[in-house]
Amino acid sequence: MVSVKKIILLFTLLVGWGRLFAQNDSTFSSNKLAAFKLYNVATGKQASLTIPGISKHFSLFFFLSPECPLSLNYLPSLNSLQEGYNKHVRFYGIIPGKAYSGKTIKEFATKYDVQFPLLIDSLKSLTKYLRASVTPEVILLNEDNNLIYRGAVDDLLMGLGKRRIKASNEFLKNALTLSLENKTVAIKRTKPKGCKINDY
Repeated sequence: MVSVKKIILLFTLLVGWGRLFAQNDSTFSSNKLAAFKLYNVATGKQASLTIPGISKHFSLFFFLSPECPLSLNYLPSLNSLQEGYNKHVRFYGIIPGKAYSGKTIKEFATKYDVQFPLLIDSLKSLTKYLRASVTPEVILLNEDNNLIYRGAVDDLLMGLGKRRIKASNEFLKNALTLSLENKTVAIKRTKPKGCKINDY
């Protein structure tokens, strides 16, 4: 028979693990985010992320791949959001891995008129830290680097090769709007559909 002490100990461990997981998934360190060195396509140099301050309250990370058609579908939407929310939100286009050179990405940015900074995360250190898994995927953090929203831009995509005529839920836009109005974001996580981030 299992003793009461063992049950209490097991319960305590489970609660502790749950809190640790929740914290790792919901809160990120400003120091760690500032320490990541990513290749800035516009400048051609390694650079650190600019952490939000008084003028910029939120950070939005958009994980994308130049070869993923689902990523390309959302570039006009992200450009539009960047134009509408750039006073309060820092937009970052993150390209994980070593598959694309800075020159290739610069040409890609020009071709698709990308309006936000594109950063190559060649070692995928930031990608792993933020736990991004597919392209396209968005992660929105507040001024304290707490997770506001993670997942799909909207519900337009139903999977590879499958899409609705029009999105019925604009998850990211709703999260941005509600957060800036100091209102509760009801949908904090959705499952993004897209191209899996590979090991290269």
